[in-house]
Amino acid sequence: AVSVGEGVIHTAPVYEGYSLPHAHIASYCAGRALTENLARKLGVDVEDAEYVKKSACFVAQNYEVEIAEIKPERFTLPDGITLELGTERISCPESLFRPPDGSDGIATQIYNSVMKCDPDIKRMSDLWENVVLCGAGSLFPGFYTRLYNELRSMVSYKKLEILPTPTIDIDRAHVTNDVTRNQMTLHVDRAHVTDDATERARVRDYVTNYQMSSHTDRAPLTDDVTHNQMTSHVTDDVTERAHAVWKGGSILAELGAFEFMWVTRHEYEEQGPGVVFRKCY
Repeated sequence: AVSVGEGVIHTAPVYEGYSLPHAHIASYCAGRALTENLARKLGVDVEDAEYVKKSACFVAQNYEVEIAEIKPERFTLPDGITLELGTERISCPESLFRPPDGSDGIATQIYNSVMKCDPDIKRMSDLWENVVLCGAGSLFPGFYTRLYNELRSMVSYKKLEILPTPTIDIDRAHVTNDVTRNQMTLHVDRAHVTDDATERARVRDYVTNYQMSSHTDRAPLTDDVTHNQMTSHVTDDVTERAHAVWKGGSILAELGAFEFMWVTRHEYEEQGPGVVFRKCY
């Protein structure tokens, strides 16, 4: 699982439903850092920089070539102020792949996280076939293609698949203590994810088509605020992955089995922060 969030980029291998803490890696060059850096470059406040980041920025596939070719274009903020955007559109998300501090980019972080897993797990599991994305930082147009190409250059494993987090379609009123019934029904583009090969192929095709259209549709910016929302063909289902971590946490908290993982104040004061790992992993 790869979470590209506001404060941290977190990679966490999961094997047979269990997270592997020793292989977790965190990077703090995430959404907030990108927004603050963009605000400094443009001379605007953080809220306006966030709007620009979400509306006009995209991930370059060949940064050196595209940074030299990109032309300045006018961009209008919601309050009517007009900016001229050029290289900022691609230099902002580039930090996800090449952090300014020289640390590992997201592709290298994912690779190192998987390499920390035990050899038997790497050999027997399908980690590279299920690189699952979540977090708003993964919604940049071109993000999927760039990440796939960088991982492909590192990984010799034949199958490499990067998927968005399946959205959760669940009637919370029916969550019970029955472990069988607590197996959530997941949907991608309103389609059930099953073991059926045809259905899985259809879902993969949908994800690929979405990501490719996100990468290629870079409409020119205009003075019309509405048109400045760059079309990336993101459906409601896919954009929900921006909040997948919070939704997943809220559903987990409702499960009866989760009570055994609660850490009371007394336990925390007696055992310290380490109690989380003793009770939850």
